[in-house]
Amino acid sequence: MNTNYIIFIIIIIVALYLVFNKRKGAINSNESKHIKGEEDDTFLLGDYQHYLRDLGQETIDDITGYPSESDFDKKTKLLKKATALKKDGDLKKSIKAIDKAILYCKCIDAIYKKAYYLQIDKQYDKAWKTMDSYRMEVSPIFVNSDNWGSSRRLLGLLMEIESGLIKLLKGEKKYKDLTYYLPGSIYLELVFYTIAQSNTQSFDDMFNRYTDTRISKKINKLYKEFDRSKYDESFRNFILLKKEDLEELFKASRMLEPGSDNYNEYAYIEKTENLNTQATKLMKDLYYGQLSINDECFKSSKK
Repeated sequence: MNTNYIIFIIIIIVALYLVFNKRKGAINSNESKHIKGEEDDTFLLGDYQHYLRDLGQETIDDITGYPSESDFDKKTKLLKKATALKKDGDLKKSIKAIDKAILYCKCIDAIYKKAYYLQIDKQYDKAWKTMDSYRMEVSPIFVNSDNWGSSRRLLGLLMEIESGLIKLLKGEKKYKDLTYYLPGSIYLELVFYTIAQSNTQSFDDMFNRYTDTRISKKINKLYKEFDRSKYDESFRNFILLKKEDLEELFKASRMLEPGSDNYNEYAYIEKTENLNTQATKLMKDLYYGQLSINDECFKSSKK
């Protein structure tokens, strides 16, 4: 074999190796940041952030579109500044820094950080309003979206918002409100992960994790007028009634999500209109169950 050809092949192999390891290092660095966080009060986006990155979307949708790289960097620097100011004991300046960050990127990490710092400053009503206003802004956009990709991302954003509201209720020790809102938050997580994890595990494995969960354990002090076993049973019975629809959504996701073994670009193009419309409608129908499950668990578990 020609010596020059062998040298050429070796150069190509080395170049590919270096590119792969550089990319792998960047991914591991990002994962480390998401797992560890800047500090204990940083709102971690968890699996949802990893899910977006796997789709090639580095940042959370800020509901008006993706921020520019420059704006995202400015937001990140301002949030770090807010963290430093908070550690120095200057919450007012810290919150102002977060407000400036939100002007660059109205993202869930900035919104929650502001709400959390307001709570630390004992501005409880403002803290709740900060998160709830964001939910009221995102929810109608989700409801009016007719596109699978946008609806899927907005559903994940709504899940994170609900999780943030639950954290605020725990922080204020509002056990009655927490008892009411917790089932809907966990149910919304189930609906989202039915989509997000459709490529990584079987439906039964994913679904059984939720039917086997005693959600009352997520509240250190369940509201005194409630029965824990009835509370858990109500949640389990409700999601069992939704099992068939959730499984249909799971199957549709495996067809629509790039990276799945069942995803075929040509088949997707052919089927996309019907499947996209049906799956998006099913996603929204399941989302509306959030209010019902809160009412069901709350009413049926009173002593």
